[in-house]
Amino acid sequence: MTNESGTILWQYSAPRDNQIDLRDQSQFEGVVQLANGDLLFCGTQATRGRHRVNLVAVLDAESGSAKQFGSRVPNDNPSLTSSGFHQCLYREGGISLIGYAYADGQARGFYWIVKLDANGNKLEELLAPLVIPTDSVELADHSLVTQALDESRWELQVSRVRVNGAELARRVIPKCTDGLLLRPMTPSNMSRLIARGSGIEGTLYTLDENLSDAKPPKRIDDFDLQRGIGYVLPDGSLALFGRTSNAAIAWMSPSGSRWSSYTFGAEHISFVVDAALPLSATEILTVRGSNSADPSERGTIISWVTFKHAGH
Repeated sequence: MTNESGTILWQYSAPRDNQIDLRDQSQFEGVVQLANGDLLFCGTQATRGRHRVNLVAVLDAESGSAKQFGSRVPNDNPSLTSSGFHQCLYREGGISLIGYAYADGQARGFYWIVKLDANGNKLEELLAPLVIPTDSVELADHSLVTQALDESRWELQVSRVRVNGAELARRVIPKCTDGLLLRPMTPSNMSRLIARGSGIEGTLYTLDENLSDAKPPKRIDDFDLQRGIGYVLPDGSLALFGRTSNAAIAWMSPSGSRWSSYTFGAEHISFVVDAALPLSATEILTVRGSNSADPSERGTIISWVTFKHAGH
């Protein structure tokens, strides 16, 4: 954790299991602050059984010490051996953990929502059958848009679902290897995603409430968004975090007619931007690792990115 100037106040490293031969055993995907000030993190962690399961950690905001660290059994069903949370949101006066759960060898699984009160206590949970979703965003009406990759057909399945899991609309985008849902910084009932084919190129889709095209799809070339992050800024422009020759940032105007990009300097080799957190309508904090061959040059780099573009 840092203060506003970037000075590190404390650091937390998740416990490691020496019986698991993985560098990244745990991965946090989201964080929210509880009513008492503690920080709740959600994500995934590896198990000795070669699964990845959900992870919930609660840390003291002042010291970084762990008050809770572990996994939940989805809906008390131990047959769902793989699970994870890819987002945690403030919703309806409480918190929702958004993720997935499935059994070994199953292409289809469950969309998993765990509702908590503002203090982090569980209120209820929901499992809705879907192709295993990889990400979701919340719309202004509090419905959720999810994406899931069906590898048997190499198609991206996009669904809009209610909080109770009822499906409102579905869209299938063929010939995809992955997709990136862009997170709106202000409430909207339109969703945007970038679907990728076999190369680094992608296609930007702007979808209405029925997941039909609200704008014509637009190609994005020469910017690799594998493991990327994307935001829709309040003016409708896009902030994208991916890579070119190194970790990079791109901006696209609301109409798609203007594009600019910036590649982080080669003195710090970073494969991707690991995290991007909006601080205001035009400023985003980024975190990336330095993967230098020299161990003394390795570490975490924090950058503040300001978007000053205007116009269409």
